[in-house]
Amino acid sequence: DVAPRMLEIAGAKQEISAAADKVELIEADLSQYFYDLEPASVDAVVLNYVFGLLLKDKTNFMLERISRALKPGGVIVIANPRKGYSALRHLASGIGGMVREQGLKNAFRRLWPQRRLIGAYRREIDRLARSGDYQFLTERDLAESLKAAGFADIDSRPTPDRRAVIASAVKPDKSAD
Repeated sequence: DVAPRMLEIAGAKQEISAAADKVELIEADLSQYFYDLEPASVDAVVLNYVFGLLLKDKTNFMLERISRALKPGGVIVIANPRKGYSALRHLASGIGGMVREQGLKNAFRRLWPQRRLIGAYRREIDRLARSGDYQFLTERDLAESLKAAGFADIDSRPTPDRRAVIASAVKPDKSAD
């Protein structure tokens, strides 16, 4: 992730995981990170709400780079905002959750210094949504992108609340043919 706070949250969850010693959390810009990896050097990649932040023409390119980095039989799992779901609504529900957990006064204290950032985020999401550059994908969109990048055993479906699409796929082992 590029956000240290998200890595901190993931790290706290990782500490209680049985697979903690098998997972590496990395602070990196995805668009640069996969350039530096050796081919077939990664077992699995998990992308959570990443493709919405990439321009549409970069999605297939990034999937090809990820495929190159994955070992044969390696797995990719992707969660992305689903077409028809509002990122702004997602932000608002997060703020609502903070108010419920911490109370209005404490949530206000935490959010007030970030008001400009939150406003900038809202304006940027609005701009991207109008421009068509922000990617709200359907299950089919994501499955087609994975197929175009050479992945197999593709499973792409909406989450039960229909806010996101979750997809998984496997890098085929060409030597097994």
